Amino acid sequence: MRAIEPTRAVRTEADHHLFVYGTLMSRYHNAHAVALRQAANLLGRATLRGRMHVVQGPRGTLVYPAVVASDDPADVVRGEVYRVEDPGVFDRLDRYEGAEYERRTVAVELGDGRRLSALAYLFLGATDRLPRVPSGDFAAR
Repeated sequence: MRAIEPTRAVRTEADHHLFVYGTLMSRYHNAHAVALRQAANLLGRATLRGRMHVVQGPRGTLVYPAVVASDDPADVVRGEVYRVEDPGVFDRLDRYEGAEYERRTVAVELGDGRRLSALAYLFLGATDRLPRVPSGDFAAR
């Protein structure tokens, strides 16, 4: 009898790329950003069509970005794209982002004009009362 090989999930183009726009970007040195850099290669700066808001914890102790999708071409989020070599890093990042975010496939444009599909963590909560970051750049807020 011939052994049956286990089936493997086929990874799509988006599964190989991750768009980050906040504390996972290369300028940050928290444990999760470091783990991402160990599991992926930075391709460079990129943009995503979306709106960026800021979530602020009690007394301003915790500040982080919240990005939601947008159909308006004027709404641009600035970030970076990584090529993920070790997909196991997504388990860690899913825990870090928590229930407020969902990993979704999005269209991004690299700094050199190339377009590709990538995964990004998009905010699931209401943003109507959150301050907006018009520049779409978390560091420049």
